Amino acid sequence: MKKKLYKIKIWEVGDCNLVQEIDRYLSDDETKNFKVVKPYRGTIDEVKKRDTTESTQTTQVLGQTVIEQKV
Repeated sequence: MKKKLYKIKIWEVGDCNLVQEIDRYLSDDETKNFKVVKPYRGTIDEVKKRDTTESTQTTQVLGQTVIEQKV
């Protein structure tokens, strides 16, 4: 069973204050059964991984490697 990276945020219900923010690897069953205790509200979002080979460029400057990130 493959797990994916998710960002979990726990909020206070009345004030909408962010209480906790966590990154976790979860399976599909765990995401379907995601629940938070009553006085709080939780949100869960999958973290999309970027392809580092296309988003960065490596160049040599005076014998040192410089990694530039493309925007």
